[in-house]
Amino acid sequence: MRLTSLLRLAAIATTLAFPAAAHAQYAMMVFGTGPAALCYEQVKAKRLNLSTLEVCNTALKDDTLSAKNRAATYNNRGIVNMRTGNRAAAERDYEDALRISPNIAETQINLGAMFYTNEMFTEAVTVLNEGVKAEDRGARAVAHYNRALSLEKLGEIDEAYADLQAAVRIDPTLAVASQQLARYRIERAS
Repeated sequence: MRLTSLLRLAAIATTLAFPAAAHAQYAMMVFGTGPAALCYEQVKAKRLNLSTLEVCNTALKDDTLSAKNRAATYNNRGIVNMRTGNRAAAERDYEDALRISPNIAETQINLGAMFYTNEMFTEAVTVLNEGVKAEDRGARAVAHYNRALSLEKLGEIDEAYADLQAAVRIDPTLAVASQQLARYRIERAS
């Protein structure tokens, strides 16, 4: 049996049937009150605009912010920067978050999404290999989904399919993973 992507077999039909795959990003919770918590709430609510960016900037000026909340706020500001088109600032934010807390799977997931957007698929897979170790089930599912998108771009169809299956198994409500999985079919080798 051979697994193939319908994208590879019928690019025109697939493009018409399915919109381009979008990566997913993951906000990190900040405990307490104040600008860091408000930055998180705004990102979680998908209010990804310059007003939210300013709230996150204000939060990062607070010298009393714990290391955990500072790393989370860099991650959350990275999401805002990414979605407002400032990819260089997003990358710096994700790297700053990882310098503070090197094992934050959610930030690795977001950095992988940024690499995917920048068509740096090998780099995306590398950081997402860590992201799939996330403790949070939702974050782990998103990591598998994002890694699947990058693996497909690299021509690693079997691995991409396995990651999409894992994403759906971990979080059956992750509709984008189910939609992408529907593009695949198994062919018997002749």
